[in-house]
Amino acid sequence: MFRTVPRIVLWIGILLIILGLIGRYLIGLRGASSLIPAIFGMPIALLGFLATEPTYHKSSMRGVTGLALLGLLINLHVIPLLRALLRGEPIPDSITSIIARSTMLFLCGLLLIVCGVMYAAAGWKRLRG
Repeated sequence: MFRTVPRIVLWIGILLIILGLIGRYLIGLRGASSLIPAIFGMPIALLGFLATEPTYHKSSMRGVTGLALLGLLINLHVIPLLRALLRGEPIPDSITSIIARSTMLFLCGLLLIVCGVMYAAAGWKRLRG
């Protein structure tokens, strides 16, 4: 399990970079906030790459957990907008922006779950000896 987690982290980081670049250059979202997924994806992918090395695994996975938590907390404000969008109510923001931010929210939440399972497995392994 400890060999696959850095690969998962690396791929989620790459997906966040792709999400930011697609939102900025293909969909045409403007503003500094359109590149937030890419800005979060770059250090996550780098830390995932570093986590493949056993020497840096523990510290880089702690950094990934912190970044995933920060990304999740930054995008929590999209939940009421997503709820309003699903109800058909008027929203003050563009639909593509809401979809991009909710995708980042999902990916950061998934990354946080993966890190939590990894920490639980490490604790269980340490407890069992």
